[in-house]
Amino acid sequence: MAAAWTLALEPVAPHLTTRTITIPAGAFTPTSHEWHYGNSGRCLYATGGFGKFTAPVFFLRPTVTIAKMTFYGYGNNTGADICIYLYRTRPKDPGGPDDHMGQVCTNGALLDNPRWLWTAAFNPNRITQSTGPYLWLETDGASDLFFYAVAITCTY
Repeated sequence: MAAAWTLALEPVAPHLTTRTITIPAGAFTPTSHEWHYGNSGRCLYATGGFGKFTAPVFFLRPTVTIAKMTFYGYGNNTGADICIYLYRTRPKDPGGPDDHMGQVCTNGALLDNPRWLWTAAFNPNRITQSTGPYLWLETDGASDLFFYAVAITCTY
């Protein structure tokens, strides 16, 4: 009687590609004409009062998983902060709030110039072609807070 051999194939994990996109200060626009700010393209800063700004985010693929967001800026003020938030729209619920995915805040003085802070905590962490991602930046309005760029690392 002949022996029968069975070849067991191990499942192959899908290959993930990792990419990082950078959104510079020049991509941000104010959410109101009431904000007093400066934006040289390489640096965004408030010149008085609070400021809120937004920028669209474009990825190379229609569906990505967010892995990391890194903030680049400078702040020499322990009592003021810059925060950047990643959101995705919810087209199926146009009257509801957008999904807050994650954020990075300066939380006091950043004495190195430029300084980077990052987060890998995202919930939800997936963006599809039907959920448009965008960034929201808020500054306390102190004249010694500067935003340079944000880098978003994703996989697909």
